[in-house]
Amino acid sequence: FIATAVIIVVVSTIFTNRLAEKLSVEETKKVEIWAEATRQLLLADENTDVNFLLNIIEGNTTIPVIMTDEHDNMLSHRNISTPKNKEEEFLISKISKFKNDRQPIVFKLDDDSQQFIYYDESSLLKQLHVFPYVQFGIIILFFIIVILAFSSTKRAEQNQVWVGLSKETAHQLGTPISSLLAWTELLKLRHEDD
Repeated sequence: FIATAVIIVVVSTIFTNRLAEKLSVEETKKVEIWAEATRQLLLADENTDVNFLLNIIEGNTTIPVIMTDEHDNMLSHRNISTPKNKEEEFLISKISKFKNDRQPIVFKLDDDSQQFIYYDESSLLKQLHVFPYVQFGIIILFFIIVILAFSSTKRAEQNQVWVGLSKETAHQLGTPISSLLAWTELLKLRHEDD
């Protein structure tokens, strides 16, 4: 059982990590497309299909994104739940975290200005990273329950053996003792004086 559980966890972890890597690459591509659509929207003229660009920008519903200028002044954010109070401090801490996790996507608007897009993994990708550990925990919990059930069954079986042995011992002792008690009563009746 333990070997099977270890094999399941190892295979599941390897498969999940490969899947997470592929999903991470896809998310990076989506953010790059989103960044390019944002850049094109900012540089749009009357010949640009704005609806198409807006559809791309609004299509990002899962990946947390923060857009800043070159001085780290926040311009916009998407898919980030912010607290009602201290929103700016919260977003600054998010930008710092995103900077530590990965390089931002940089796009130039013109020769003098550029913008940065910081992003994080989607909640689905984060859950996918945690999944093997949850699965491992469930398997360990299952083994603990099986071991406890097995040991309680074994204890109950041992108790039944002891009960059976004590009944048999009582029966085996009861037969000769009853016979001896009967003989003593018979002797008392026959020899009352003795």
